[in-house]
Amino acid sequence: PGAVAYQMFNLFDSHDVPRLHNNEKIDDAAVENAVLLMFTLPGTTNVYYGDEVAIDGKIDVIEFARYPMDWEWQTKEKAKDRFAYYQKLCRIKTSSEALAEGSFQILYAKDRTLAFGRFTDKEMLVTISSMDAHESKVYLPLAEYGFAGKEAKELLGKEVKWTMTPEGMEVSVPAKGCCLLSIK
Repeated sequence: PGAVAYQMFNLFDSHDVPRLHNNEKIDDAAVENAVLLMFTLPGTTNVYYGDEVAIDGKIDVIEFARYPMDWEWQTKEKAKDRFAYYQKLCRIKTSSEALAEGSFQILYAKDRTLAFGRFTDKEMLVTISSMDAHESKVYLPLAEYGFAGKEAKELLGKEVKWTMTPEGMEVSVPAKGCCLLSIK
């Protein structure tokens, strides 16, 4: 039921599992996609300490999920970039009525690309996450939700191209890319 989804505790790392970003089989694009999903799906976002700065650790022993915090993280470029990404998503999450209490609808799901909308009567936020190895063309049926012909803006600074149609929009998402669109 929908009401249960808004009570979810969204996390992918904790003291009980190895950190996603420490797994060498998981690239930075996959981590970025996972973080975006964690912040924009219905429910409460939970950030395990250090994930926001790509804290070190290993995946072969569970104790390395509890790696000590690196208080010198500001000296590392990757950590500063990751922290800025989390900060941006935190600002959006705490200021968006659509993410706080908006409806949820899957708009597109094909191969390894997912798009969903969180919306109120005033704004729709569309999360697009693609782990496809090639560019994905995602069609969003905005008219079905009352947002056809509205202005779109990408909120994360991603280079994403789109074309508006009378009934919606087609978005070109780069390989292993993600974006967050505001439509109002």
